[in-house]
Amino acid sequence: MIVYDKVRYPQYKEIVYKRKDQLVQPLEPNGVKNMLGIGGPLEMGGNQAKTAKSNTTGSIQFDCDFECGNIDQVRQRSPVVFDIWMRNDTNGSSNLQWFYFRMLNPPGFTDKVKINIVNFTKGNSLFYYGMKPSFWSLKNFQARGTGWYQAGYNVDYDISPYHGEINKLNPHKPKSYYNMSFEYKFDYSDDEVYCAYTVPYTYT
Repeated sequence: MIVYDKVRYPQYKEIVYKRKDQLVQPLEPNGVKNMLGIGGPLEMGGNQAKTAKSNTTGSIQFDCDFECGNIDQVRQRSPVVFDIWMRNDTNGSSNLQWFYFRMLNPPGFTDKVKINIVNFTKGNSLFYYGMKPSFWSLKNFQARGTGWYQAGYNVDYDISPYHGEINKLNPHKPKSYYNMSFEYKFDYSDDEVYCAYTVPYTYT
């Protein structure tokens, strides 16, 4: 069972993903490693190539290097608990709501992971009232033809544990930041799973 302690939130271990272009969120230069840097699969209707290799690292890999993808960095707290930072929404400097990323689980891994998206700026959210994130699984699609679906366990929306850390970087314009957390169980090992705020509407 994954336990989320809002009071004694543990210090993160390492950053396991960071986007390659210029960042707008807090910088953490040490230990940064881009995990994939490849596009989404053809089966989703886009024109980008699907993943060519299996995840052989033994841990969950993240990226958002595809159309409409949006996260800034991923901080790993344990093998199954991750904090995700979003970037500002397009054509805006302060709104933080859209997330869209990919996870690759290693062969043999079908356990739950805990995802905390830690820098929302809205004090209220549909996630607070029962909304769940949207997912798309490559292996689920190949086996059953399943498209996007809503999933996740123990979805929660509350004040962010990084609220103070973010405001220290911009003390002249302090804001409140919020955290949306959920658990997700992989149905297949060695899968390619996409997660988004809602079903993406892409250009291609």
